[in-house]
Amino acid sequence: MKIVVRILLAIIIAYTIGLGIIGYNRFQSPTTGEMEEFFSKQQNMFEGKNAALLTALSQKKTIDLDADAEVGYLWIEMEPEPHSYQDGDPLLIRYYTHLRGIGVSSFGAGIAYFDQKRPEQTYPSLEAMGDDAEKTEGFIGYSHIAGNWYFFFWEAD
Repeated sequence: MKIVVRILLAIIIAYTIGLGIIGYNRFQSPTTGEMEEFFSKQQNMFEGKNAALLTALSQKKTIDLDADAEVGYLWIEMEPEPHSYQDGDPLLIRYYTHLRGIGVSSFGAGIAYFDQKRPEQTYPSLEAMGDDAEKTEGFIGYSHIAGNWYFFFWEAD
């Protein structure tokens, strides 16, 4: 009986350690290099999706903000909201990606598109946002990719 209990305890400990390692690796913010690689592979699809969104918005059509696994994002957030958008308003579209960080409900990263107005402050990389993110609740920061495209990092706490 003692051997069975010891084996069971060893399995539980190994399982817990394994889950901890997987969780630690999976739920860390992606690096700038990972995001650059992701965007370069998916850029054409992001630009196509974004053009379709802008067209639908200009035609006052319904916009689907749900996940698109092919493009590689979990959801879309727009500012201003699609129902309150007025023609000519500066527009921000955030694509929350499938890369590491998403899923813990407290931080993540993604690709952002700014129509006209650029963010007031940008960072040289995702890693550079870490210090400022620790100083405030509800942090969101941007790092320029090209044209109107940016990486972003958000942290709720």
